[in-house]
Amino acid sequence: LETLARRIRKRSVVFLISEFCDQGYERSLQMLAKKHDLIPIRVGDQREASLSNLGVLLLKDLETGLTQWTDTSDPAYQAAWDKQFFEHDRSTRELFKKLRLDTLQFNTGESLLKPLMLFFKRRTSRRAN
Repeated sequence: LETLARRIRKRSVVFLISEFCDQGYERSLQMLAKKHDLIPIRVGDQREASLSNLGVLLLKDLETGLTQWTDTSDPAYQAAWDKQFFEHDRSTRELFKKLRLDTLQFNTGESLLKPLMLFFKRRTSRRAN
């Protein structure tokens, strides 16, 4: 994000497509938003919102490469998963609101057309007022 902010010299509309799962990007996002019209597009998967009871699984973190056996039937693990998911969602929304960013949310398997049309219609009417 910092490289992008330095390389693009003229004020631009920047679409940032991500799950926003990483940590520590807040300052870079703020820097980019000050210089450009930043539109974060969150891509999610509703299946990640709550953990299904699939028994014991070997899970691999694709970013770190670490693997771990996990009992998805454990109610405590399911509750921790749900809490982490919703806390991350809340904190990301709060960050975007604090930075006064127009955002879009898409879920995998859904059509992009209608949400995009509604987003730009709202944005155009808000800017006209």
